Amino acid sequence: MIFSGWRRAPLPNFRKMLCPAFLSTPLEKIPTERQFYPMLTPEQIRSARGMMGWTQAELASRCRLSTTSLNNIERGLTTPKDITVNAIRRAFEEEGLAFIPASGTLGPGVRLCFASRPAVIGGHPVIRPEGLSSDRVCRLLGEAVQEPGCQSLRLFLLPNSVPGAHYKYTLNALLEFDDRCLLTDRSTWYLALDSLRRMAEVLAVYDAALKGRQLTEFVRAPLPQDTEPLEAAEALDLIRKQSADKLVDFEQLEALGRAYPALVTTDAECF
Repeated sequence: MIFSGWRRAPLPNFRKMLCPAFLSTPLEKIPTERQFYPMLTPEQIRSARGMMGWTQAELASRCRLSTTSLNNIERGLTTPKDITVNAIRRAFEEEGLAFIPASGTLGPGVRLCFASRPAVIGGHPVIRPEGLSSDRVCRLLGEAVQEPGCQSLRLFLLPNSVPGAHYKYTLNALLEFDDRCLLTDRSTWYLALDSLRRMAEVLAVYDAALKGRQLTEFVRAPLPQDTEPLEAAEALDLIRKQSADKLVDFEQLEALGRAYPALVTTDAECF
């Protein structure tokens, strides 16, 4: 028998593979490149506050905590609830700080994530975290889309401008809140049908958005240019003027991934 070629096996149905067990799994339990960031340590909070030059009273006011409660957290006398940790994390991340988890022999830490303070457009800051890995983006978006002030989530593809990158396109998100915008075009996230892990991350954000019940939409084609080097106002204008469809089924994202395959090289992680 002579074969004139070969056909690749059809891609799996991610909804059937990952649900319903996946949907009932807490966000922090979803398998990713590494486990999601652990709870902030007292040392990280004190270090971050020192980098910003804030007093305990200033940080407590931003997080809507009492100074006594924050003092107990920083001294390790109490274990804060998740909602309190998220409030503390968000207060610092909106000012350009990122928390680093422990890795190998290195302990957890804090670093600057923005070259400067976030741009302010129309009185609202535009948060553009830089250099976050896909699992961190997943966790950040999964929490943000369920906040009461979140109005809309727009997903879109950008051409990957990194030389020699495994993926041709990056998946990005624009979240609009009552008082700010969150844009992930300077971090790493992919709509890669060849990777179950990456699709699990996308599905986690999709399902979190459903729970948040705010407007969720996606742009039907990659943007004509990478918005990463653009100023915030120019980037937002380009993203907002793109034609978008309401996202009502995860299969719409699967179809987008098939129409614009992300994988460029054959040595990237697959099933």
